[in-house]
Parts: sequence; structure tokens; C-alpha cells
Amino acid sequence: MHFVKAQAANYDDYFELRCDENNVLWSGHKHAPEYKKLKDWYVQNIQRTDRLFFLAYENELQKNCIGYLYMDIVGDKKDTVEIGYGVHFNFNGKGYGTKIIAFATDFVTRKMPQINIVQGWIGQSNLGSIKIFVKNGFIKSDKKKYITLKRTGENILFEEYLYFINR
Repeated sequence: MHFVKAQAANYDDYFELRCDENNVLWSGHKHAPEYKKLKDWYVQNIQRTDRLFFLAYENELQKNCIGYLYMDIVGDKKDTVEIGYGVHFNFNGKGYGTKIIAFATDFVTRKMPQINIVQGWIGQSNLGSIKIFVKNGFIKSDKKKYITLKRTGENILFEEYLYFINR
């Protein structure tokens, strides 16, 4: 698996990922994104200074984009990274989600000395993501929030998972 910092040239790969049914559902949207609208968002987000944005490919030739990873610096002290990720449906169940989250915690630990906590919010019914986070050393906190999925109108309970970096 090979990770690249998202660049404008990678947009079509990202667009394909975000059109996948699972990514549409869990990102809270009702429909697959519009090409131009998502491209404008993408270009803005790859330039943000408070967000690291990676794409995960099957190999160094950047063949078969498997997933994406966002890492946002958050919190009053700017000592927490909130992560969001997605894996294309065609690659589910093959360990790629686990590798994406492992990359995130390793990257933060090695390259972001100001960060002490990695945070993720997971839908209570998203058993695959819960398993991935727990396998990577995350602990469920007591914090919860409800998010309404636009596609289904369903109110989903999201729970916070934390990974503590021992420095």
C-alpha cells in the first residue's frame, strides 16, 4: 500500500472513491457528488494548513486508489488530530482500512510532535470501522453525538474513539 499527499492531479481518483455507495452513505450525503462542486471543495481542502489529506493506492505506481484519509488539527490547544477515512467498496474486507488507520497513527506519532491524541467518530452500527479502530489501539470514550444521514434520514449515534500518543 502506498500513501500520497493529495494533489490536484489525483482528483479523479478521489472523485471515484466518493461516488462509491458506502462513501456516499457514511459521509452523510444523499447522492453521489457533483464532479465540479466536489472538485472545488477538493482543491480548497488539499491547500488547508489545518488538514492533512492523503490518498491510499495499491502500489507506488498509483494504480487502484483504495481509500482516503483526512487528518484535521483540532481542539483549543491544537494537540488533537481528528481523522476521517474511507475505503472503496471494492476493497472492503481486505485489511486496507486497518492499514490506513495504522498509517495515520504512525504518521502523527513520528511527524507531528505537538499532537497527543488522535480522535475518530464512528457510527455505532459501523462494526467494520469500530473493529479497525480498536485493532489499532483506539479506546471508546464516553462522548457521543447523533448525525442524521441525508441518504436515509436515519439518526445515527456516533461514538468517539481516541488513540493516546505516549511522548
